[in-house]
Amino acid sequence: MKILNIDEAAAWLRCSKRTVYRRKEIPRIRHGGKLLFLLEDLEAYVLSHREVSGGAAPTTQVERNGLQGKIDGGRVTPYHRNPIFLVHSQRSV
Repeated sequence: MKILNIDEAAAWLRCSKRTVYRRKEIPRIRHGGKLLFLLEDLEAYVLSHREVSGGAAPTTQVERNGLQGKIDGGRVTPYHRNPIFLVHSQRSV
């Protein structure tokens, strides 16, 4: 078990100290007013947030349908008036 300070953790994560401070999901230990990090926790954090390359299955309905828009209360709303950008069920083609 290796304990890192904020400078070492930021260097290991390859980001700035400010980013490490602001991202509350990065596992940390507060001891005596200092932030400390366990190397094993940082490794697990990085592995859990890595992107899968090469045709990963789409996770949202917007990605599955190839729709462009934003999710608003569970609905997909078009962001443009051009009919080619509308949701398939709303097209009058």
